[in-house]
Amino acid sequence: MIDLSTDSLRLNWAQVRSYLRFRPHTGRLWWDVLLLLFIGALHGTVLPSITGSLVAIDLMTPWLVTILVVEKMPRAMIFVAISALMLETHTTAPAGLYLCVYWVIACVIYLTRGTLSWRHGLPWLLTYSGAQIGVIGFETFVLAINAGSRPFNWTYLFVQLCRLPLAVAIGMLLCRRYIGRGTSAEDD
Repeated sequence: MIDLSTDSLRLNWAQVRSYLRFRPHTGRLWWDVLLLLFIGALHGTVLPSITGSLVAIDLMTPWLVTILVVEKMPRAMIFVAISALMLETHTTAPAGLYLCVYWVIACVIYLTRGTLSWRHGLPWLLTYSGAQIGVIGFETFVLAINAGSRPFNWTYLFVQLCRLPLAVAIGMLLCRRYIGRGTSAEDD
């Protein structure tokens, strides 16, 4: 017999509601991995089909940077590996591009996160900006090596200049719950 009383419905809703929070760090490894896979699907298939080649929206890097700041490093490296492998299998970039760039981002965040106060917005802003500039820089470098001389045009420059503030804005939305409160990484 199914109990449909008000008290049982409230209790069940409270249990389900904890899973409906759409944020990078929930504390449950399996749920965080499923959310990361969902973000990877949005990043790799849904958004490019909506925006086309006019605007590139990077969801993966801000999501991953938030995880790297908040999560302990051994668990965060699981997310780095999953994110990089999802991007490696979806793009035509040379093997190891995203593994390399995300590894560098993870190392830099790990080495600097104890010295920054994550209660303020500026460290988040600079971290998201630096990570996105790193990803764009790596991709541009690989494109320049593969395409030879003059691989860039004004459209490429416009897309990258739009990609940077969009990724930073998405990141600032993701970290708003940590601004003012701080993170568990400050205790490490």
